[in-house]
Amino acid sequence: MNKRIIKDEIEYFKSKEIYNLPPSTKMFHPLNLSLIYNPDTTNPLCLTKFQMDKNNNLNILSKYKCNNNVNSYKKNLYIPVIGLESIDLLNMYSIQSIDSLNIFIEENNDKINFITMNRIINSWIRVNFETLKNYNSYLEKIFFKLFENDKAFNDTNETSIKKEIKYFIDYWITKHSVDEFNFNLFDDLIKYLYKKNLLNK
Repeated sequence: MNKRIIKDEIEYFKSKEIYNLPPSTKMFHPLNLSLIYNPDTTNPLCLTKFQMDKNNNLNILSKYKCNNNVNSYKKNLYIPVIGLESIDLLNMYSIQSIDSLNIFIEENNDKINFITMNRIINSWIRVNFETLKNYNSYLEKIFFKLFENDKAFNDTNETSIKKEIKYFIDYWITKHSVDEFNFNLFDDLIKYLYKKNLLNK
């Protein structure tokens, strides 16, 4: 029975193959920029397009070698294969509230690359944008937590950083719209704190 399942999975993945990740190497997945590491010293991993497995989990790789030894890595960097709304991304990570967002960040801050983490936070902000107009103090704490783990953080500026985070989030929300394409509060906040000389360069 196990052999049949493995064979079925290989056939299912076959049409979604992108690139064989060699043994003991790492690279960004072309579709979502997750840093993928192959710890196997002998066998490659097959990077794939987005796919749902038998347990309805969204995957972007197969533990098996690509059958066709394809290399469409560059092609998939330029052509989005699937579009996910912000709410879809949050559902993938079981983030339904500010508390679950906070727990997710605490558990994954040193496991997930910054680009992916920022995308998740921006998705949460987009979904909850109207609420944040009136209440965003919890979001201030989350952003400060991310700064604390950054090498640019200067603890001598802690009080000033907290104050500026609060000010900037309030300001940013009034100046932006949920429908904007370029929607990146954390990146804008980082630039602002650098201008204020509150982060180490």
